Amino acid sequence: MKQRTNYDEVAPQYDVEPHRTKSVDSELIEFLAGWTGSAPSLLLDVGCGTGSQLVANRAKFPDVSMVGLDRFGGML
Repeated sequence: MKQRTNYDEVAPQYDVEPHRTKSVDSELIEFLAGWTGSAPSLLLDVGCGTGSQLVANRAKFPDVSMVGLDRFGGML
């Protein structure tokens, strides 16, 4: 059986690796481009980890409130 990662333990080093650098989520851009309702005012990222994706998305969507939720407090 595979050992599960304890993200509370790895959190301090999680974003250190260069491959962890985030850019604006292209799938989010595509999804919102096809959105037919009123402009979204809130984005919820479930399993956000350290929130680096939220930070990257903020550049493209500065007027949207963004909230991150993660099971591991150390990641927040």
